[in-house]
Amino acid sequence: MTNLVRYGIFFNPNSGSGESQDIMERAAERLKEKGIVPVSIAGEDAEDALLKIKESIDSLDALIVIGGDGSLNIAGTAFLQSKKTIPIGVIPGGTINNFARSWGIPLDEDEAIATILGDHTTTAGIGELTDNDGSVKAIISSLLVGRLADISNEVRQSEKRKYGLLVYPYKAIKSIGRQKSHLISFKTDNETLSLKTWIAVVTTNKTVGGHTYLEENRDAFHVTILHNMRLSKWFSYIYFALTGRLNQSRANTFFDTQTLDLINEDTREIAVRIDGDKGPTLPVSLQWCPHYLTLFTPAPKPSHKGNSH
Repeated sequence: MTNLVRYGIFFNPNSGSGESQDIMERAAERLKEKGIVPVSIAGEDAEDALLKIKESIDSLDALIVIGGDGSLNIAGTAFLQSKKTIPIGVIPGGTINNFARSWGIPLDEDEAIATILGDHTTTAGIGELTDNDGSVKAIISSLLVGRLADISNEVRQSEKRKYGLLVYPYKAIKSIGRQKSHLISFKTDNETLSLKTWIAVVTTNKTVGGHTYLEENRDAFHVTILHNMRLSKWFSYIYFALTGRLNQSRANTFFDTQTLDLINEDTREIAVRIDGDKGPTLPVSLQWCPHYLTLFTPAPKPSHKGNSH
């Protein structure tokens, strides 16, 4: 007897007005047409969803995630904590969908499902964060730490619904000249930098916030640190707040690394922000996990070379 192929479909039933539930049902029908058994996975909150994915991994052949970087983070964290992965497909449903954009996954629902059913895969590196209590969490797309991360953590859901993404640069600009930077140590295998940090961005790929800021992906974390706020750097920070582009400014330090310890040298508690959601407080340790995810992506288009005569 042939074993049935089972794909989990992870979604947030509380997002929007039930839109994720509708997408899940349409995706399930498409899977059934291909002889694949769909298994819906939803949690009452992030912790419940994490537990349900971990409980389901051994019985699934692949996992489809409906949502953005935050939803993908839950799946990646479940993989890291379980020490097991299965192929993962994405039906983008977040505000920015930075990870999906980085890997060329279609934002259109039908095209995203077709990509998953096309069965072409590639591998993607992600980050593993370990906090001071030994808890492990994934970094799918980005980690932020510093004053701008504080501002993002303080933005209320009602403000995001009312003003959209504009609320972040607005609050960042308002904070210039009023909010102090944090003193943070950045420790790699090669060096330790102690810097006054207005914002540090750690990404797993060449884009952040939907903007490309590196010319190519490299198999490591990409770290960019914007230093202490000064009037002479005001325009550099405004540019970053409005565009998310970091490499255009002289007011930063940037490097690649496969390991990174972030250590609080300040008198204030410092929390990080991971994949769009508030994360643990410093100190934390980051480890690069190369080729960790097996990801359904569009098949490469065939090249058309002219025939020689």
